[in-house]
Parts: sequence; C-alpha cells; structure tokens
Amino acid sequence: LACSSLAFVLASRFLRVVSRPITNLIDVANQISDSRDFSLRAEKYSDDDLGALTEEFNDMLYEIQIRDAELQQEIGDRTRAEISLQKGTAELKEANENLQLEINERKQAEDARKSIEAELEAQRTLSLRSDRLRSLGEMAAGIAHELNQPLVGVRGLAELMLIGMDRGWDLSPEKLRKNLTEVVDQSDRM
Repeated sequence: LACSSLAFVLASRFLRVVSRPITNLIDVANQISDSRDFSLRAEKYSDDDLGALTEEFNDMLYEIQIRDAELQQEIGDRTRAEISLQKGTAELKEANENLQLEINERKQAEDARKSIEAELEAQRTLSLRSDRLRSLGEMAAGIAHELNQPLVGVRGLAELMLIGMDRGWDLSPEKLRKNLTEVVDQSDRM
C-alpha cells in the first residue's frame, strides 16, 4: 500500500511536470491553427528541456507574427499601389516576388509547427507507454509478494507434519486438524 501510494504520488508529479507543458503546447498550437492568431503564446513551466522547447515555440510564433504583420502590410501596400496605378510593372513584380517569399517562409514555419506537434505527440505516447509498463511491474511485484507470504506458511506446516510422521511423533487428531485447517485457510487466502 505504501509503495502504491508512493508510486501514485510520483506518477502524479511526473504527469504535472511533463504532461502539463506538452498539453499546453498542443492546446496553443491547436488554437493558433484554428484562429490563425499568432499573438498567442505558450506558458513556460520550467527551465528544463520542455521549457526550452516552449521558448523556441514562442520565438517561432513571434517570428511568424512579425512576418504575418509584414505580409499584411505588404498586401496593403500592394493594394494601394494597384489602385493608384502609380507604380510601374517592375515594382509590382518585385512586390509579388517578395510576397511569394513571405508565403514560402510562412509555409516553412507551418511545416515546422506540424513537425513539433508530431514530436510532442510521440513523446506523450512514449510517456504513457512507460507509465503503463511501470504500473504493470509494480502490480506483478505486489501479486508475487501476496502469494509468497501464505505459501511459506503452508509449506512450513506441511513439512512439519511430514517430519512428524517420518519420525513417529504422536500427532493428535486435534493437532492434525488444526494444521490442516491452517493449510486450507492459507490456500484460500492465496
């Protein structure tokens, strides 16, 4: 019971330390994917590897946000240029090429985000699998302990009766009944 309680406490803390930052990153990534609001940021919980990953994720979002604003500005500039017809064809072509570069950079950033999400999901799956294996090992150890304890008593009583029979001890029916009753009780317990 103490080991199970300790395992539960450790597992709870482990889940809070690992699962909460990963879940937070996934939630923020999903919100950004749905709303295209690149001003959202993931909360940093610690200064470990997950904290560094969160910082890098937030830095990436900041870059995307800046590029998105620049892209929006570029689109606005381009629209004004087309309405006024004051810019030449060469300037419009250059703006279009810059816009295409921005779109390509944005696609690369989106691909990087998807890659990070896939990696986070893989880490989460690995963590869950590890927790299941640890729980299974703890359960097997508990079962072995619970079986060994009464089995030792049963074996001891049986050996005592055999030794007594071999050596010709006078074993009264009450004594035999008591020992056999103990064997049955321990067997039921197992």
